[in-house]
Amino acid sequence: MTAGKLEWNPAIIPYSVAFAIFFGMAIVFGTFAVSCGPLSFTALVTSYSLILPTFFGLFFLKESLRFSLIPGLILLFLSIYLINRKNETIPVTPRWILYAVLLFIGNGSCSAVQKLQQSVFKGEYKNEFMFLALVLVFTALLILTLLREREELLPCLKCGWWMGLGYGVVNGLCNFLTIVLANCLPASLMFPTISAGGVVATFFVSTLFYKEKLSRQQIIGFAIGAVSVVLLNL
Repeated sequence: MTAGKLEWNPAIIPYSVAFAIFFGMAIVFGTFAVSCGPLSFTALVTSYSLILPTFFGLFFLKESLRFSLIPGLILLFLSIYLINRKNETIPVTPRWILYAVLLFIGNGSCSAVQKLQQSVFKGEYKNEFMFLALVLVFTALLILTLLREREELLPCLKCGWWMGLGYGVVNGLCNFLTIVLANCLPASLMFPTISAGGVVATFFVSTLFYKEKLSRQQIIGFAIGAVSVVLLNL
């Protein structure tokens, strides 16, 4: 996009459709996962999904192996082990595991599609690609809501409109600040900080506001997971 003008190329449509499908999966199953399981663990799963675009770049785009990938993966599996070993404080159900796996696939795959689109088009049409993808996601979720939750739609809007508005404002502010910081900080510093900061912030919100009780071992695993996210993003 130049000077606020979108320059369309029909060749981006398949990439936008694929991104919309996977991003929609991440939104839907992320919501389901939070509704029936711990917010803190769901946030970690979302961050762990970054290994999918990493491996996609290594095996399909022939990117070079980063020095931080191996220790990042080791710490990731150690984190999963510590969090789930003798997990009695916050038990996870098979339904949450299913939703978490689908969230992992959706969130990681949409990042892989984004990486592929940028590789194929040499960094061009990224704004057009994202604009079309988000329009498709919004339209699909709106249709799904009207078909499946038509009777609950108005009551939910009446009592929860402020939540949706708040989420939209925060999400928009986050993306705006990311764009601003992209011109001030190197990507190698910015994205690890954002990812790890999101995990840490979610941890405090889930424990302080939603009263999720983690054992000492799980807290250690969570901290190790945050470090692994930084290494996977370097």
